[in-house]
Amino acid sequence: MTTQASSTSSSRIGWRSALGYMAAVVMVVLVLNVVARLAEPPNYIGEMRAKLGGVPGSEAVVLGPSVAKHLVPAAMCLKGANIAESAMDVFEAEALARHLVARGEVPPVWIMGVIPSFQLADNGSKGSSTLGRRLLTYRTLQSLGDPRLIGDDVRSALRSLIFPALGHQEWRLRLRMMEQQMRGVGWARPDVTVSQKAIANEAEDQRMATEWVATYSAAASGIAAYDNTIADRSLASLLRLNRLLNDSGARLVIVVMPVSPATTAYFKSDESVAVTGMDMIEQRLTADGAVIINDLTDAQSERAHGEFRDAVHFNRSGGLRYSRDLGERLTEAGVIPNLECPSLKPDSDQ
Repeated sequence: MTTQASSTSSSRIGWRSALGYMAAVVMVVLVLNVVARLAEPPNYIGEMRAKLGGVPGSEAVVLGPSVAKHLVPAAMCLKGANIAESAMDVFEAEALARHLVARGEVPPVWIMGVIPSFQLADNGSKGSSTLGRRLLTYRTLQSLGDPRLIGDDVRSALRSLIFPALGHQEWRLRLRMMEQQMRGVGWARPDVTVSQKAIANEAEDQRMATEWVATYSAAASGIAAYDNTIADRSLASLLRLNRLLNDSGARLVIVVMPVSPATTAYFKSDESVAVTGMDMIEQRLTADGAVIINDLTDAQSERAHGEFRDAVHFNRSGGLRYSRDLGERLTEAGVIPNLECPSLKPDSDQ
């Protein structure tokens, strides 16, 4: 009897210890979550919310990763909103469009600027180095009352709610933001679209292209090691996006944007899935009614290295010139109206 009672008592103590440990873990997570959110300035999420808030009344909306930031609706004679964000993947673009359509905010033209390899990115993948973008997109949508999943990414959805700052890099960023707030210095992401930095010569272009390709290859390999279905899922996401917009009376334009001459040479000689996958995407989306403009493979649209600030991003003047040219071609194709407007000069601060 004594032994049985002792065993029962030990069992109760064990369960109490386990429950106490679990309660302590939950408390630590809650505290760290609160601290992480307090460390963020209001515009940490507010920047994307503000961009989305600029969509109502627009004639066009631009979305996509960082290369799309250089598509300027005003240079196309359009009243538009650019909601592109660095590292935005296809699934996040679809989620943002889905959110805006649900709110009844559907500009007639949606332009997505991309480069080959965009269809191989999934920020929610276990191998991704850009999980922060997925969490920020989730938190923005959740703060706007949209709890829906991005793709099938349950893991990031829960993490954005429970523990958005998990990891060394996330805490470094938040501690830096907290320090700036304490010093009274406003925090803001750098606006790369105003940079007039230009690739100086062919040698610098080649060096930048080599570095970019190495980084891109490592990132793509890291993701593929965990998931080799991303290209197929990206195509499915684009097809859903196109049908969503078509059903809402809007049109999707996919622009495969120019990159620097050395990076262009890499893509044109590359036989990887990054390029061959683009062919399939173009065929399927064109058949589905989307407009595809491939200015990477079109020799007539090659740009000088001085129009770029690095291997894949325009500088300000290069982006304005390209946006103006793109607007003219979209007008000729009947995608946008032939509007007269003052031209944005590439070398001005307009």
